[in-house]
This record gives sequence, structure tokens and C-alpha cells, in this order.
Amino acid sequence: MATTAKGFQQVCTAVARRKYFGDDIADSDIHEAVAPDVTADVFAQTVTLASNLIDDAVNASLELSQLAECLEDKGLTLSEEQQAGFGKFWKSYKPKINHALAQASAWNTQLQDINWRVDVTTQTAAQDEVNEPTAVLEFVLNDGEHVHVEADKAGVDKLKIELSRIAAALEQAQAS
Repeated sequence: MATTAKGFQQVCTAVARRKYFGDDIADSDIHEAVAPDVTADVFAQTVTLASNLIDDAVNASLELSQLAECLEDKGLTLSEEQQAGFGKFWKSYKPKINHALAQASAWNTQLQDINWRVDVTTQTAAQDEVNEPTAVLEFVLNDGEHVHVEADKAGVDKLKIELSRIAAALEQAQAS
């Protein structure tokens, strides 16, 4: 039943997956899977309650310790079972929803992954023994683009310095 902790958690999960992750989940599918013994009207109210609660939690960047206060402010009433179910859901899904919202609101291309390797050139047409190490970097962007960069030791050292400056600027901005 949707009024149990597990049932309400499942309803919240399905609503969040539909709203924030683009999953195609119909209310009827949730109803059939979670609480087939509950009337359609009661289940629709439960889905609406879960949806409103999730929206309020997202908008307020709610911490679990603030749940009771938030419910009181919004005039929402949850049973202890529903509060427990929402608590389990929110503990798991808050970071996932925040990440999904950040991804959806980003205007610029974002770095998704970095791959690298070190190649050592051992000989060229002009020289038999060279032994020049080169770092090969591949940046994978969220639009599917792959950017390849090669750098010698001096280039890697310069990159390290610039990345240190970026990290310091991010830490300073976060502290303010």
C-alpha cells in the first residue's frame, strides 16, 4: 500500500524519475505496481502529495532534519510511515536530483571525462633514439565531442599550474 513507508518511497521514486530523469512512467503503472488495492482517487492524491512534497524539498534544498518544519509550513500532513518513506527516498535521491537539475540548467558544454596516456617516441626518421615522452589527453564533453591534446613535460607542468589556480579560485568562491 502507498501509505506504508516502502510504498510511499516507491511512489516518490517513480514521481522523481518521471519528473527529473525523463522516465516514461504512467500513474496507472505506479498504481498497479505499488498499491493495486487502493482506489484510483486515493492513489492520485498520494501521487499529488508526493509530487508536491518533492517539489517543495527541491525548491528549499531540504535537509531531512527540516522535514517536519517544512510539512508544517506547507500545511502538509504525512503519516509516520510516509515520513519514513520520504526520508529514505530523499536521502538517496537528493544528490541525484540536484545533479540532474545542474545538468539541465548548464548553458555551456561541460567536461564529462578525461582519459590520458603517456606515449614515448623511441625513434624518428632522422634519429634512431629519441625517448621523448608525450602526454596524450582526451577530454570527453557532454555534447559527445572528444578533444585530443598532446603535451610534453613542460606543457603538462604548465597545465598543472593552471589547474592549481583554477582549484584555488573555486575554493575561494565556495568559501565566500
